[in-house]
Amino acid sequence: MAKFNSQISMLFIVVALV
Repeated sequence: MAKFNSQISMLFIVVALV
């Protein structure tokens, strides 16, 4: 679950940058 949360966090950051 932790890994999945990490991926979501990274994706969120990428979306924020865009």
